[in-house]
Amino acid sequence: MNRVGLEESLLGTIGELFSTWWWLIALVVALAILREVVFGRRSRRNQKYRGGQIRSFERRRRSDERWQAEASTFDASRLGDPKAQMEFISGVDFEARRLLNKSEFGILRLLEKVTGEMGHGYRVMAQTSLGEVIAPHSESASDELRELAFRSINSKRLDFLVIDRTGMPALAVEYQGHGHYQNRAFMRDAVKREAVRKAGIRLLEIQAEYDVTVLESQVRSELQPSQAQEGRRPVVSSVAPNARRPVRPMSPNAR
Repeated sequence: MNRVGLEESLLGTIGELFSTWWWLIALVVALAILREVVFGRRSRRNQKYRGGQIRSFERRRRSDERWQAEASTFDASRLGDPKAQMEFISGVDFEARRLLNKSEFGILRLLEKVTGEMGHGYRVMAQTSLGEVIAPHSESASDELRELAFRSINSKRLDFLVIDRTGMPALAVEYQGHGHYQNRAFMRDAVKREAVRKAGIRLLEIQAEYDVTVLESQVRSELQPSQAQEGRRPVVSSVAPNARRPVRPMSPNAR
C-alpha cells in the first residue's frame, strides 16, 4: 500500500471512530469546561476569603496594639476614684446582657410560681450579692479578720434569694447546672455554703436535672412560715435528680 492509500485509510478510520464516538468526545470536552468554570470560581472565592481573613487579622492586630497602648496609659491604682472610673467607662462601649440563662430562668419561674401560690409576702430575687444580705457579726472576731471575711464573700452572688415580707432572707437557692463543678466553682460554692450556714439562712441546692413536682414540694417545705419562725435554723437541702421522671428546667415559655 502506497503512502497516499495509507493516509486515506487512516483518515477513514478516524472518521468512522468520530462518527461512532462523537457523543463521548463531546461529553469529555463539556466536563473539562465545566470543571474549569467550577474550580476557577471556587479558587477565586477562596483567594478572596483568604484575603479577607488576612485583612481582618491585620485590623484586629492593629486594634489590639492600639488598645494595649491605651491601656498602658491607665493607672489601675486609681480605680477607687469615681473620676477615674468615669474616665475608664467613657472610653468603651457597653451592651446589655442576659441576667439568667435559659435553665436559670426556668428555676426563677418555678420559684415565683410557688411563692406566689403560698402568699405570705415572699419575693424572689436573682443574682443577689452575698455581701448585701449577710455580714460578719460585730463581736465575732477582730476588725481585721471581719474585714477579710467580708471581702471573701462580698463579690459572690446567690443564684436566687427568697425574702419574706420584711425583706429578710428566707431561703437561698443555688442551681448546680451542667459543668458547674469545673475549675474553682466547687470551692466558691463551699465558701458561699459556709457563709450562708453561719448566717442561719436555709439553703436549697438544685441539681442540673430535677423533677419539677418534687422541687415545688421541696420549696414549699423550706418556706413554711412555721419553719421560717424557728430561729432561722441553718439547713442545707439538696434536690437530687429523680430517676423515674427526670425533667429538665422549665423553659422561659412555660406557663
